[in-house]
Amino acid sequence: MSRFPSRARVSLAEAGFVAGRDRATSVKLDTPTHVKLMQWWTQMVNQGLALKLDSNTENGDNAFTAGKVAMTLESTGSLGGFLKATKGKFDIGTGFYPKVNASDTGGPIIGGASLWVVGKGKKPEQERASWEFIKYLASADTQATWHTSTGYFPISKSALTTSVDQAWVGQRPQFKTAITQLQNTKLTTATQGCALGTLPQTRKAVENAMQAIVLQGKDPKATFDATEASLKTTISQYNQSVGG
Repeated sequence: MSRFPSRARVSLAEAGFVAGRDRATSVKLDTPTHVKLMQWWTQMVNQGLALKLDSNTENGDNAFTAGKVAMTLESTGSLGGFLKATKGKFDIGTGFYPKVNASDTGGPIIGGASLWVVGKGKKPEQERASWEFIKYLASADTQATWHTSTGYFPISKSALTTSVDQAWVGQRPQFKTAITQLQNTKLTTATQGCALGTLPQTRKAVENAMQAIVLQGKDPKATFDATEASLKTTISQYNQSVGG
């Protein structure tokens, strides 16, 4: 492991995210699985099996491409850059996102994949041009180019059936790993992503808690409990601001 995956998607539904049909009121971080994960990670750092790196993406990526660490957790969109940066140095293999316990359910969730046209009162020709551009970006051929160039998930299944995409993954099977795991993932509340108005604040708080535990030796349970309490206030303030 090289670092804390700052761009990893936080699936709070599986972590005990209190949802249902109403607005979220809290998150649950202090679970036996999370404590076990943090204890294991801390042990690896203490034994010298993992470097002491924080959530700075650049530091972690540079350590990996320089061959200072053997494994990293990253967005699928980093694969293209990794392959270019390590060409002639070493081969890169890819694998499914790891689980703490073999029996754990869940899987990857998609981040991004959003196309927006913003603006009000635009001229008809501007609206038309925007729509044509969106159609171009969403087309199978364009998405195939995006996928094969970067590693990002295409937003349509049709992109995966294009000759360009199939030829590419045939030569570079690393680009198919994330797609295969996504296809094999059972659709659940957790794997559909996190519906939380304070997601940016929550994700940052979780990163800080993980770093405090692994890099500063803080107690996992106490740290997660304190993070839960602080986030409960943040969520409450958000709900009040939107009338929830």
